[in-house]
Amino acid sequence: MAVAQADGIDPGYLPIIMTATLLRDVGKTRVPLEILNKPGRFEPEELEQMRKHAVYSGVIMREEGGFTDEQIAFAEQHHEMLNSEGYPYGLKGDVVYEPNVENSRRPTLGILTQSNGKKRAAPLVCNLALRSEAEGREVSKVLDQEKVDVDVDEVMEQIKTRGEHSDRLRR
Repeated sequence: MAVAQADGIDPGYLPIIMTATLLRDVGKTRVPLEILNKPGRFEPEELEQMRKHAVYSGVIMREEGGFTDEQIAFAEQHHEMLNSEGYPYGLKGDVVYEPNVENSRRPTLGILTQSNGKKRAAPLVCNLALRSEAEGREVSKVLDQEKVDVDVDEVMEQIKTRGEHSDRLRR
C-alpha cells in the first residue's frame, strides 16, 4: 500500500490493490501440504505444483465472484517478470504504450492492424480510457509477442517517431 501511495495511485484505487495483495496467495490452499510445507529446495515437479498457486488464486477469486478483472490479474500474475522469466504464463514486456492504473483494460496502446486485419503502416495510438478514442475497444487478453511475431521495442520506437494519434485522424 505504501508503494502504491508513494507512486501517486489514486486513493480510491487503494482498496482494490489492498484486496488483491491480500488474496494473491489464496491459491496456495490448493497446493498439497507436503509440498507447501516442505523444508529445503523443491524437486522440479514440486516446483511446478507450487507455481500453480498463482493460477489457483485467480480460479478461486473467479469462483467466489465479486472481484475485478484487475484484482484477478494481480493474483494470477504477481510472479510474472518483464523478461519472461516469471510464472505462470512467462509474460514478457508490454504491448501497451502507457498503462492505466485505474483500469488495466483501458490503457493507451498502439494498434498495429486495421479492422480488416492488415498491418498498419504506423501504429495508431489510442487511449482506451477516452470514450471518443476507444470506440468500444478494450483489452480482452494479453498476447505473447513472440507467438504473434511482434518486436515490442520496434513498435514502441514507431509509436514515438511516426505513430498516428487517433485525434489526428478525426480532423
